Amino acid sequence: MPSEDYADRDIPLQQLRIKEDLYIDDMVMQLSYDEQLELKAIIKERFGKGKEATAQ
Repeated sequence: MPSEDYADRDIPLQQLRIKEDLYIDDMVMQLSYDEQLELKAIIKERFGKGKEATAQ
């Protein structure tokens, strides 16, 4: 049995044991409603402009 320090990601069961950061949907669900609205505005500001420019 490998030690905890040895966690080869190629071993399928290790992928179950190693917990990566939360997925984006999990992170958003942990935000308050006001924080979600703020995040939505930030996303629109940051990424919405590119869509508008390519749509024209």
